[in-house]
Amino acid sequence: AMYVIWTATQAPRLSLEILETKDLGGGLTRVRARAANAGAMPTLSERARGKSVLPLDVFTLEGPGLTVHGGGVLLDRDFGTVEPVRHHPQRVPTWVDGFSTREVQWIVSGSGKARVTYAGAKCGSRSADINLP
Repeated sequence: AMYVIWTATQAPRLSLEILETKDLGGGLTRVRARAANAGAMPTLSERARGKSVLPLDVFTLEGPGLTVHGGGVLLDRDFGTVEPVRHHPQRVPTWVDGFSTREVQWIVSGSGKARVTYAGAKCGSRSADINLP
């Protein structure tokens, strides 16, 4: 019984934070978000990713009148290096290791309310609402 209790304390504990909404001009906005896992276990284990046991977790950005022109995992925030998603850039498949973070970036056009969501089979779902300029 103690092992079960201990394992539960190590499970993924996810939080979601909007890092930035920056007007780039020309009707474009850059949106950056971070998922942080305070638990020791990853949101999706390496074995599950390698064997395709479960689908990858997904960051999404959606809103009425919003067009997502590009998106992906942010590899270097200082230089703006992104591993782009080729198809459906509003959905960025990923995972978050234990005691770690994962950041994503989108380039969008449109204004008004939008929602960023991180969802996974083992970590549940977290959402944050933003107002685009």
